[in-house]
Amino acid sequence: MVGEQDGPQVSDAAGDDAQSAPSTEHSSRTPLSLGLAIIAMICIPLGLTFLFLALTKGEAGKSATLTPQTVQPDQITPVPSALVGQWNVVAGPESWVGYQIHEELLRASTPNVAEGRTTVVDGGIVITDRGLPAATCPSGTTCAVAAINADVTQMRSDDEERDKTLRDRGLQTATHGTASFVSTEPIVISSVPPAGQSNALVAKGQLTLHGVTKDVEAKVQTQLLVGSSNQIEIVGEIPITLTDYGIEPPDIAGIYAVESAGTIQIHLRFARMPDEVAGVDPKRNPPGSTPGSTPGSTPGSTAGSTPGSTPGSTPGSTPGSTP
Repeated sequence: MVGEQDGPQVSDAAGDDAQSAPSTEHSSRTPLSLGLAIIAMICIPLGLTFLFLALTKGEAGKSATLTPQTVQPDQITPVPSALVGQWNVVAGPESWVGYQIHEELLRASTPNVAEGRTTVVDGGIVITDRGLPAATCPSGTTCAVAAINADVTQMRSDDEERDKTLRDRGLQTATHGTASFVSTEPIVISSVPPAGQSNALVAKGQLTLHGVTKDVEAKVQTQLLVGSSNQIEIVGEIPITLTDYGIEPPDIAGIYAVESAGTIQIHLRFARMPDEVAGVDPKRNPPGSTPGSTPGSTPGSTAGSTPGSTPGSTPGSTPGSTP
């Protein structure tokens, strides 16, 4: 009886070992699985980051710059009053308005800057030496006011998918198709630099973006282009915060996003409008009124008007009023 009892006990012990073996193997795999999962969680984001930087090359944004000019020793530099008149935006690749904004990957800022531009721009500047408030443009001083409109539905970048996103998200260009800048204070022109040199100025005005208008200051550089036809060239930047204009920065599942702080860039050329083209004597054009656009202005606008406004008026103003 004793032997019979010992036999089953050994058998039961062996069975218990056999049953416990899978549990031991399972428990040994669990730390390994967790380890692999942790490594994957670390490596996959890093891999995506390196892939993103490799594809974008980590390119930083480039500021708009003035066209280089050769200084001519015998070049006659005009006095500011010689520039009095109406100057309209010259259509073409040298006149554009754009944006720059840093991109984020997995909530971390990257060196890459998203950029887009539209060359469908109209409006202009009026330079005058009379008729403006003495407090901002003293008597005998030459000053300038501006009204610029950009068709943001034509905004293009190097990424078609980004452009598609902006139509319905972010800028929502399908709904808010025009951005504009209108001077609120005249810019005093104290001197005209010779060819090859520029003036640094601050233009105070109102920026309308995404249907929201805010007071802004644009830091600009200007120069007089000397050639077959004199033109004024202006480049500059307007710092913005997207949320100030009711714009929700695009965010794709927390993987790709853009920062809220960005920059509006301008690179514009203006040509003086002769009396027979503008239809009025530029010196009698109401100072501060919107310069008339010539045929070929933004689609959907009447020649001489700004998009979405009464012909000859500034966006949001009464026709013929001062910006």
